[in-house]
Amino acid sequence: YVQYFIDEHTRFVWAEFLKSKAECVAATLRVRANFNATVGTPVDEDGIPLPRPTVRQLHSDHEGGLESHAWEAIRAEKGVDAKMSPPHDHDLNPIAERTIGVIDTLAAAFQSQGNIPSSYWPYVIRHAVNVHNASLSSTGSSAGDSQISAYQRFTLRRPNVMDLAPPGVRAVVLKPPQHRAKGDLSTRGWVGCLLGRSSHSIN
Repeated sequence: YVQYFIDEHTRFVWAEFLKSKAECVAATLRVRANFNATVGTPVDEDGIPLPRPTVRQLHSDHEGGLESHAWEAIRAEKGVDAKMSPPHDHDLNPIAERTIGVIDTLAAAFQSQGNIPSSYWPYVIRHAVNVHNASLSSTGSSAGDSQISAYQRFTLRRPNVMDLAPPGVRAVVLKPPQHRAKGDLSTRGWVGCLLGRSSHSIN
């Protein structure tokens, strides 16, 4: 499974990959921690820091893990409100639905372009999320600046895009010293297929 999180103001996206839906609460807490660790603190016209953004409310569909008593207790402890769309009506969470549609379309294009096996879908989705976050994107009704990327709106820093090569291109990973021998003509790296940002490849 993949669980998406979208910041409504900046349209920044996180994707958490789960082996079972029972992990959704832990994934939510990981994203909340990442939000708190990476969100930028804005300043006013005089350069004085404004209040640091924080997670105050989660808007979601009806998911069992996010309706449990354990999650209710965690929310109360963390001071996070919850809002859920009516059952079976995803259209009432339009920001999430549109953003997930964009990610899915990007992922399908990257998989087709790179001829990536379907079993590697988490890497392709992760790459699509990274591309979305680093690209100029519509903010809809949000007050966020639509002329910069979601990453810059969220962190207040420009994104690094030099390593966002298309999945499927040839990639070379430097061999560690124990796999190299002096004096021979073997290559200094392993050749594989890039799966996106990080060191993962298909040999």
